Amino acid sequence: FGTDLLLAGLIQWNPYKRLSLASHTSFNINNLLQRDFNYIKTDYNYSFNQKFGAGTTFYSRKSTHTLLLMIGAKYTAFKETVYNPAVDKVSASISALSPDYGLMYSYKRGLKKYFFTGRLYVPLYPWPVKGSDINFVDGNINNIALEVGVGMKVK
Repeated sequence: FGTDLLLAGLIQWNPYKRLSLASHTSFNINNLLQRDFNYIKTDYNYSFNQKFGAGTTFYSRKSTHTLLLMIGAKYTAFKETVYNPAVDKVSASISALSPDYGLMYSYKRGLKKYFFTGRLYVPLYPWPVKGSDINFVDGNINNIALEVGVGMKVK
């Protein structure tokens, strides 16, 4: 819930009744409204994610529930500038490529060709890697993504 604007797309293919394969792409603009605060200007703060996954789908009459294990990469870029008149102007920028893996739940409801969709992505990185302390969960809670949208079945 630390993302202010999330643009995402999911392509899902079900080659068999219970097997689902998916590709998820997202572009996040972080802290969109906190651009200029306390003599610190955020020049940019964004991330680009690409994940692939496999899982299972459960079908009901008008809806489907899909649970996927997603694995991919995340590119994050960030730059801020301190412009306080009392000190020299200083800029700092960071860009990093990191692994991104987690669990995705996808819900679809609709008839025939068009449907409503909702997704929840819970990252598993970096918590299991950094340590077993429950305080490491704070970083992951900030990266949970909740998406809603509409879709179209292509055949």
